[in-house]
Amino acid sequence: GYYEVWMATPDTQTMVAIGTLSPGQQATLALPAGMAVGDFPVVDVSVEHFDGDTGHSAVSVVRGQLQA
Repeated sequence: GYYEVWMATPDTQTMVAIGTLSPGQQATLALPAGMAVGDFPVVDVSVEHFDGDTGHSAVSVVRGQLQA
């Protein structure tokens, strides 16, 4: 599988995928145009599988909130 990086609203009800990572990889990911960190302050990294499902797997390996 791989890791997917998501930005989420404070209640995590809305999540937007912003990029993928392979195990052991580091990356700098840009936010989509118009996305404000104040509106999407939660960063979530999920474990994903190559199954064609574009949604969050519900298996997070790390989650944290950015300082605005």
